[in-house]
Amino acid sequence: MIDKIDETFDTTIEFISNFNTNRLDDRLDYFGANRTKRQILLLLTDHITHHRAQMLVYMRLNGIKPPRYVLYQ
Repeated sequence: MIDKIDETFDTTIEFISNFNTNRLDDRLDYFGANRTKRQILLLLTDHITHHRAQMLVYMRLNGIKPPRYVLYQ
């Protein structure tokens, strides 16, 4: 599970590093709602937090010590 998350985060970090920040105010249809790319990135951040919390609970319930949280990676 941790390996998959690391892989996904690495891909996301690469995508965001190459993202043209001048396009943050571009608008897209996001599941039927008209959102800016900035709003979508913030929604995805919140979504990641939700799933991280789910994984931490799962790991603790199964006797696995989760990795240390590092702010502002």
